[in-house]
Amino acid sequence: SWDSLFDVIKPDGDENVVIIDESMIMDTHRSLIYSTSKKKLIATIGVDDLIVIDSEDALLVCHRDQAQKVRQVIARLKESKREEYL
Repeated sequence: SWDSLFDVIKPDGDENVVIIDESMIMDTHRSLIYSTSKKKLIATIGVDDLIVIDSEDALLVCHRDQAQKVRQVIARLKESKREEYL
């Protein structure tokens, strides 16, 4: 799960795990910010306990305590034949 990255990557002083080349993280705490994009800046301001995952073709933003529901999103994408986002 995305939330498990907090167990394997050392968080910063605000308990954030940031895996991205370009970011501007302000007043953000206990959040995961991850991107595969080399050309996009991700900025967060005044958020807590979020998971922000940016890939080439999809963006996920959810509260950390809802991260397990990603499986439901995957199931719904499969059901609706939108597997290009998986």
